Amino acid sequence: GVGGDTVTVNVTGVNNAGNLVVKDNGNGTYTAIYAPTVSGIDHADVRLGGHGISGNVYTAIVNAGPVDSGHTTASIPPGTVGLASTVTVQARDALGNPRNVGGDTVTVNVTGVNNPGNLAVTDNGNGTYTAIYAPTVSGYDHADIRLGGAGISGNVYTAVVNAGPVDAGHTTASIPAGTVGLASTITVQARDALGNPRGIGGDTVTVSVSGANNPGSLSVTDNHNGTYTAVYAPTGEQCISEAVAT
Repeated sequence: GVGGDTVTVNVTGVNNAGNLVVKDNGNGTYTAIYAPTVSGIDHADVRLGGHGISGNVYTAIVNAGPVDSGHTTASIPPGTVGLASTVTVQARDALGNPRNVGGDTVTVNVTGVNNPGNLAVTDNGNGTYTAIYAPTVSGYDHADIRLGGAGISGNVYTAVVNAGPVDAGHTTASIPAGTVGLASTITVQARDALGNPRGIGGDTVTVSVSGANNPGSLSVTDNHNGTYTAVYAPTGEQCISEAVAT
């Protein structure tokens, strides 16, 4: 019930506060205080007269502080037409520490080329929240994400939606009227099964021209943006072109 002992407290871990000031309360108890700024695990090495006390070293869990919309973040990966796209929200405290409990009110409203509106949000009970939608149109979508009615950090988010796999049945071509003696360019636009134009190359496209000119198979240039071009100079007045994409 009396003081006068030499007590030391050294805190390491995510906060790493080091040696704390220890107060002798004069009644056999001693107190040391620190204010953690990072959530995670801290370790307290508590010694009396230089010797570790019973149960040493002690472990303390440091939880995140109250949720703060201004530091809460979200992850929105590039989408693909026809595939589910998942928006993930990580609730954080005012110092940016991720929270590990649920219970917050999170809303996700998606507008843009797909425009599904307010999505159903799942509380995963661990500080994260998810919302899923399946885009059908390529282009750009915008996600307005709010926590407790206030926009989160980085809001409004923009997501690129890419076209789905190439589909020959929906791929199109542009073949202008030619002029004898002048180069004529055939342009192929690769598209997915929903008709969305693709923005990347890598497809196998062949163009064969027959008719009055009959140059046969042409050299096709991959423009690496979903379009392919083939050029020839007609010498006759009629021709038939066939473009095949796979």
